[in-house]
Amino acid sequence: MELFTSQGCASCPAADALFHKFAARSDVIALTLSVDYWDHIGWKDTLARPENAKRQRAYARKRPSGDGRIYTPQLVFNGVACAPAKSEKAIEAELVRVPKTDPARAPMRAHHAGDDLVIDVGEAAPHNATLWLFHVSPRVDVNIERGENSGRSVAYANAVRGIVNLGGWTGAAAQYRAKASAPAGDFYVALVQSDETGAVLNAIDIRR
Repeated sequence: MELFTSQGCASCPAADALFHKFAARSDVIALTLSVDYWDHIGWKDTLARPENAKRQRAYARKRPSGDGRIYTPQLVFNGVACAPAKSEKAIEAELVRVPKTDPARAPMRAHHAGDDLVIDVGEAAPHNATLWLFHVSPRVDVNIERGENSGRSVAYANAVRGIVNLGGWTGAAAQYRAKASAPAGDFYVALVQSDETGAVLNAIDIRR
């Protein structure tokens, strides 16, 4: 689950609060991606990164409906479906409806090796896919001083601090390495994603 949100969006705090429930589940990998396109309305989002909005726009282009819509708060499930981020009932329904990731489609394992992170993706059917690595902070509290949410304190679950493209994956067994520079308490999420459809083939979280 990827939640696209903004500190400058009045509709977002309710979704941000609800997202903690799903981030705590063992059967879900939940990521909060703050976007920067509301920064012009009075408050610069302290967690926003341009690559988050770029990722959201890529989903808008690849969604089956092809409607090109981006908005906040928006939830994306396994790269192939969306649901209102403030409706717990709608989110639960999508979690049942959306096809689950299948490790057989992209077998993954990872470990820390000194200052490096080593990720192995095993052999599977041929794919045009990419391995993405997310640096994640489990919780970030932000006091918003201006804009539509002025005076509010918002807690973000699994806030994405950075995204790295580790390279393509074709279905052949491959090993990838990255510097593991996240501070204590943070963790990583690695996911293999189809370049053609945006579908997430498999994802794992990586903690020390």
